Amino acid sequence: MGGDREFALSAHFIDNRRSVEAVFDGYSWTVETASGPVSVRDIDQAIRIARQSIGELLRRVGRRPGWGLRVEVADVAASYGEPDPEGVSFPSGGRADPNSLVARIRGRWRDGDSSESALDNALEIVHGYAGRSRRSAVA
Repeated sequence: MGGDREFALSAHFIDNRRSVEAVFDGYSWTVETASGPVSVRDIDQAIRIARQSIGELLRRVGRRPGWGLRVEVADVAASYGEPDPEGVSFPSGGRADPNSLVARIRGRWRDGDSSESALDNALEIVHGYAGRSRRSAVA
């Protein structure tokens, strides 16, 4: 993720995978989903599309093992559940400052919480970073 106005989510459950990427071009958001691109006007609509797309997979999981979720936005990332065994793994940039926004939001989710609550938490991170940069770009 290069810019501060884009985000990506990827989820897996056993052999099923789903990913979403959203990019802001200065005027609107384009959300790439498994069904194709969707153009929306604001970050809240982009988050809603991402929630629907990734949520279709995670709703089937519940609290069963074998699922994972990763969110990337601006220059931060957070993971939930189990790492994707087929995913590309990059060296970690280390743990976030415990006072950072990403650490504070991610810290509200606990291992054993549901996959859907992980998605809610991940989207809070997206809103905190992509939403904040959008507001400051407008201000």
